[in-house]
Amino acid sequence: MEAESATAKRQGKLLPFESKMEQAAAMIREIQNFYHQRVLIVADSWFGNNGLWSRLDRGGEGVFHLLSRMRTNITLYDFAPASKEKRKVGRPRKYGKRLGFR
Repeated sequence: MEAESATAKRQGKLLPFESKMEQAAAMIREIQNFYHQRVLIVADSWFGNNGLWSRLDRGGEGVFHLLSRMRTNITLYDFAPASKEKRKVGRPRKYGKRLGFR
């Protein structure tokens, strides 16, 4: 008896392994291709990170919109302060003050 690989078969053809993010992005692209409309994706915090967004080409020029609950481990920052002074040594600040309760 030969062991089967972890790759699935459909109608006798081998299907390549895809992660949950790759599967979700493929399904969302198929929906957009069928309807030719903008797509609003409502997701929980597990999908609401860069894993799904990057597979959708960062919004596809406004075709995809992602609405998600924020992850519990996210850190929010205010915008970096605009410096009106003469430039100091070192790189300019990337983030402003940390927001939230911590």
